[in-house]
Amino acid sequence: MKRRILAAIMAVLMLGMLSVQAFAVESFDGTTQPIGLGTLSEEDLAVLRTETSGECTECSGNSNARHYNAMGHTHHVLEITAQYQTSQFRKTGAELLEPVNSISTLAVSEALGVSNSYTTDIEFSDSVVTAALGFSVSYSATTTASYSIDLDPGETARIDIYNVFNVKEFDCLTIWTFNGSTWNEYGEGLGKQWSHFGFKVVYT
Repeated sequence: MKRRILAAIMAVLMLGMLSVQAFAVESFDGTTQPIGLGTLSEEDLAVLRTETSGECTECSGNSNARHYNAMGHTHHVLEITAQYQTSQFRKTGAELLEPVNSISTLAVSEALGVSNSYTTDIEFSDSVVTAALGFSVSYSATTTASYSIDLDPGETARIDIYNVFNVKEFDCLTIWTFNGSTWNEYGEGLGKQWSHFGFKVVYT
C-alpha cells in the first residue's frame, strides 16, 4: 500500500513539472549573469529524494528543525503549480546628484549577501522541498553586484539594484499517523531561488 501511495505521488509530481508555466522575463537596463543559486545536480537530487521518501527524520528529537512533532509522518510535494520570475528592490547602489561638465561614469560594484527561501502554510520539511524544487532552499552566498553607465554632461542619475528570483509554487501534503490512525494535511508552498541582480537606471 505504501509503495502504491508513493508511486501515485511521484506520478502527480512529474505531471505537475511538465505542465508548469514558463519563466517571465523582467525588464532591466542591465543584469549580472544568472546562476540559479544552490541548484543541485541530478545525482544529488536522486539521492536526496530517496532519503526523504520515507518517514520524516528531521522532526523527532530535533527542536532546532523547521518543525518539531513526535508523531510519525511523511511529507510530500504533490505538484508544482506555477513557475515564474520576480524581482525585489534591494538598494540604490550608486547615485550622481550634481551634474558634471563632461562625460562621466556612474558605477556600482558591491559584494552583497543573497539566499534562497521557501514558505508553506503547513508544517513541512526543508529537505523534501529541496528535493522537489531542485535547489537548496536554505542556501546562501555572497556575490558581487557590478554595473556602470556613461552620463552625458548635465545628466544626473542613480542605479537601483534588484534581487531577481526564480519562483516555484507547489501543493504539498503531510500524512500523519498516530495510534494506528492516519490523516492527511494538505497545504500550499512557495520556493524562491535567487538568480541574479537586475539594475535599473533612474535619471533624476
